Amino acid sequence: MQNDNLWHKFNDVPTISALQILKKQGDYLLEMTYDLVYGDVENITTEKMDGSYQSYEFSHRFVLKSKIRDDYKYELLSIHYDISLYPMTIKIDKDVSTEIAKSLHGYENGIIGLNEDADENQAFDIKNMARFDIEDSVRFVYLLEKIFSTKKVENVIVSLMNLSM
Repeated sequence: MQNDNLWHKFNDVPTISALQILKKQGDYLLEMTYDLVYGDVENITTEKMDGSYQSYEFSHRFVLKSKIRDDYKYELLSIHYDISLYPMTIKIDKDVSTEIAKSLHGYENGIIGLNEDADENQAFDIKNMARFDIEDSVRFVYLLEKIFSTKKVENVIVSLMNLSM
């Protein structure tokens, strides 16, 4: 009896982490921009976070960068989560969040939603980023698709490509 396996059976379907999703999307971006622009995931240390995000165990930023010139970059979003991976909090550039907010009302607002206790005009924190609480990888991917399809992101990527030539 002392050598019997005491572990319960683990879930057969692994959760895909936001970190894995962002790294893969960064690779896709490099392919799509002819090796000029990529998305890089950077760790955020506690001392570089504002107070409201220091309680999370893990924090990362997703930065769009020029492959040729490291000094050209744009922080698109940051993610904050604990060991359980989800729920997580994502902070998005204010211009991007303003652009996607129009599509997040009604039915879609129930899927993603802005902060439950804030209306659209109050959902922006002091660093000009919008905050979204994400429950699982499906909702995270859904929001990323909205973010990546904004005109602001397209303009940033095209600018980074032009500056890299």
